[in-house]
Amino acid sequence: MARKIRQKKQLTEEEQKALDHEKELQEQGIQDDFQARGFELVDWMQHNRGVVLGLIAIVVLGGAVAGVLNATSATANAEASALFFEGHDAYSAPLGDAPAIVTGASADTESYKDEKERATKAREKFQATVAAQPGTGVATLAQLYIGHTSMTLGEYDQAIEGYNAFLNGSERDDPLRALALDGLASAYDAKGEPDKAIEQLETLVGLPGKAGEALALLKIAKLYERTGKQDEAKAAAERLSSDFADSPLKSQADELLGRLKGG
Repeated sequence: MARKIRQKKQLTEEEQKALDHEKELQEQGIQDDFQARGFELVDWMQHNRGVVLGLIAIVVLGGAVAGVLNATSATANAEASALFFEGHDAYSAPLGDAPAIVTGASADTESYKDEKERATKAREKFQATVAAQPGTGVATLAQLYIGHTSMTLGEYDQAIEGYNAFLNGSERDDPLRALALDGLASAYDAKGEPDKAIEQLETLVGLPGKAGEALALLKIAKLYERTGKQDEAKAAAERLSSDFADSPLKSQADELLGRLKGG
């Protein structure tokens, strides 16, 4: 049963910058233990929730969503945007008695007993956003979170549908495409389709800029290693090691290369 936790959260400019910095660090160093069950985006979201919530705080609350909404009719998007922010509040809500500020939740945020209850509630709101104003910018953004919440619920086909809807509706230079592609890779890997997972990660590596590239290369290398394609695994690990010499992931790439050479 959801409970109300009333706690104001005021995100200062300095906090937003700190969250942005945290996102950059996490994109270079998150999740180094995904071999057991593929990428396990569900586990990633549980243990690295600050990355996602930091991104939400910056992108949603910091102005990117406002830009999307301003590009369309404010009146037409009023219902959809309200539903989206309700979904965002549920998505970032605390579990149990955790204070709302820990997860970046806003005032009057409900608390949920577990991840699945929270994801179910959030997804309902994001789906309602899409139904209210299909084809709008805010509906496109909601599809990304339909993907995330569906992953948490273990509904991988629906996650794939959500991520693809976001990719089809977003601009090619949208920085959030990296999250959607990583989510797609996770969903395909969870479904036992590593080749499709690698395809998504290679697309991510080809995006403009370097955000998330080192992590994607490490995942590609580990997927190739897991599927017995040692030459491809070695190539991806070597690229990570040479192109991202200062990345905290370099040591993992070097370790993987050591295993491959030893084998």
